[in-house]
Amino acid sequence: MGVEVKKTDSAKWEVIGGSIYESLKNDIEDTYVLMAKLGGDKPEVRLRKYEECIDDLNVTHSPRFYLNLDLKEGEDYLTRNDAKDLLELSGDELNKKIRQLLRTQKSTWWSEGETVSFADLPQEEKGVYLNEGIALFPEVFKGDYRKFTPWLVYSCFVWCGNVRDIFSAGGNKYVEDMQIYVSAIMYRTLQNVTSIKQRIVEMTEDEQIKFWGRSTDDINERIDNWLELVEENLKVSSDLVANNKKLKIYENYADEEICKSVKSIFMSRLNCLMKKKL
Repeated sequence: MGVEVKKTDSAKWEVIGGSIYESLKNDIEDTYVLMAKLGGDKPEVRLRKYEECIDDLNVTHSPRFYLNLDLKEGEDYLTRNDAKDLLELSGDELNKKIRQLLRTQKSTWWSEGETVSFADLPQEEKGVYLNEGIALFPEVFKGDYRKFTPWLVYSCFVWCGNVRDIFSAGGNKYVEDMQIYVSAIMYRTLQNVTSIKQRIVEMTEDEQIKFWGRSTDDINERIDNWLELVEENLKVSSDLVANNKKLKIYENYADEEICKSVKSIFMSRLNCLMKKKL
């Protein structure tokens, strides 16, 4: 059995816990919090099972639990986030789980050796960051990664030497049933539309305001907001125009006309896919 001893001078049963790595590193079956509350009418002491009073996951120089001994049963952070396995993990698996939990919830500064290279992530996790980037940061459609890059580092603890390649590696692709060439990010969006839509559906009001500058509780309106932002930011490069200019359907078309047509065809397909039921 392990015991983490805490005290607070306030009248509330709330306190910052120890580093996750410190709190979970010992090979023990159960950990308890023994806490003294010195504020209020009189000093009090409580003992409670550690996992039952985890209220949140905060980051200062390393991830730490925020403890609240007043939580009701089932209201703890691990239960709310389906993360009971966090207490059983260690090493790379623990770091991966922390990144998953913190990915879009916090703006953090944390550099303690746990930051991982994007290139070293499994393909599945790489796909998660691609889809989150497309959902949360529509400006990546015009090659603007100024907000995505710090989010990836400070909120996800992942660094990437060439962020552009996450979205643009592979170049233009010909889509048979659309009969046009599309950019790499346009192609990846169509390929991953179900996951991207699910992330948009799950966005909180705070996330919408933070990343998009607008919010709505209505799912259909939220999807429309995202589609509008994508269309505003969608860039058709000269290379993409040149590839499409080789196609018979664009014979004698001016570059500007090809650009408008490609945008229109892509947005029409994306709109159709996003409006389908999950």
